[in-house]
Amino acid sequence: MYLRPHWRQKGEELGHVIVVQKGGQGCVDLLGDNLTKSLETVKEFSQVPENYNPKDVFYAFNFSYILNSDGRVYSRKNFSETAFYSGYFSSYPVSYDENGEFKELNVDRFIQGLNYRQSDGGFVLAYEKVNKRFLALRDMEGYWGPDRSGEIVKIESNDYPEDFIPLHNTGDNELFFSYGFAGSSYGTQGLYNIYRTPQGKYIEQQFDLSLNVGGTTSISINSRAQRDFPDGYLDENSIVDVPDGGGSSGYGSSYVFISKGNKLYCYSRVNDDKIVLSE
Repeated sequence: MYLRPHWRQKGEELGHVIVVQKGGQGCVDLLGDNLTKSLETVKEFSQVPENYNPKDVFYAFNFSYILNSDGRVYSRKNFSETAFYSGYFSSYPVSYDENGEFKELNVDRFIQGLNYRQSDGGFVLAYEKVNKRFLALRDMEGYWGPDRSGEIVKIESNDYPEDFIPLHNTGDNELFFSYGFAGSSYGTQGLYNIYRTPQGKYIEQQFDLSLNVGGTTSISINSRAQRDFPDGYLDENSIVDVPDGGGSSGYGSSYVFISKGNKLYCYSRVNDDKIVLSE
C-alpha cells in the first residue's frame, strides 16, 4: 500500500491523500483536512480499462497518471490546475512513437520525491524496467508555442563520467531504489539511485536534472556522484529513505537512512569521500 499526495495549483485548501491499495475499496482519494473519502479513483474513468489494477499513482498539475500492475500507464489531461478532479482518465494506455514504431509505455515505477510543483521543475520521472531506462513525462506548459505537457522526453546523454551507469541504459544492473530530492540550484531536481549489480554489489548515484523548455524539449543531466556501498549493509529486504527538507542546494536533511534487520544506519550523501555508515 502507498499513500500519495494530491495537490492543486492554487487555493488555501489542504491537499488530498491518495491511498493505493489492493482489496477494500481499492484506490481512493481522501480529503486532506479530515481524511474522509473524497472519491474512488475508478470513478475517474468514463470507461474502466481491462485488467484495471492500480499499482501506483502520480498526480501532477497538468497531467495525472495511474500505473497499472501490468506496467501500463493511464493518463488524463487536467482541465484545470485549480481543481482536484477535472476530466476523465483515458481507458487507453499511454503510447508513443519510437523510431516510427508505436509502443506502449511499460513502467516499473514512478520516481517519487521530485518537486514537480517547483517553478521550472515541470516533469515526472518514470523507470521502464523492460527497456532499462528512465523517461521524463513533461508536466509544464511552454512559455510559447503549443502546449507540450504530457510529452514523453528521453533522458539521453553520452557525456557521463567514466564507469557511470547511464540513465538511458542501466544495463544488467537492477534498480534497487530511486527517489528525488532538492537540486543544487533553482530549476533542478535531484535524483538518487541505488543499483544492485549482477555480482551482488550495490552502487549509489546522484544527479541534478533540469528540463530545457526552449525549442525541443530535453533533459539536462549533471552527474554528481557514483559510489560503491561497503559490503554487508544492504540486502533485498533493506528499506532506504532519503529525507529532504526542500529548497535549492539540498537544504534540509542530506542523509540517507538504511535499515538492515533491526538496525538503522545513516550516512551523508553530500560527503565527497567514500560512503561511511554510522549505526
